[in-house]
Amino acid sequence: MMEKVFRFGLALLLLANGLNYFFGVIPMPEMSVKASLLMGAMERTGYVLEITAIIQLVGALSYLFNRYVTLSNLIVAPSVVNTVLFTLFLEPMGLVLSIPMIGALGYLFYSRWSQYRPLFQEN
Repeated sequence: MMEKVFRFGLALLLLANGLNYFFGVIPMPEMSVKASLLMGAMERTGYVLEITAIIQLVGALSYLFNRYVTLSNLIVAPSVVNTVLFTLFLEPMGLVLSIPMIGALGYLFYSRWSQYRPLFQEN
């Protein structure tokens, strides 16, 4: 039951974040200078933010439909960790959303740890 709650919550956060990149529904607050410089650099690459949004949307759909959740955890983890680090070091107001994201992802990893254990065993 708890996995379903965390999965659904993380899906909603990722869905909102991914859709907001493409449609700009939620207005972005003014960022610090360092945060603006980093976001501008990523925007100018022409692919980093787009790929991140697509990964978040695919992960959100996976969580909503409970398909390939173990794989989605691995694919979404770098995006969530970078979001937490960005908000922690450059834009602390974003911690309100990034802390629940990393918490939910951490719980999903914990609840499926038996599926990840072979990745850490020596052959």
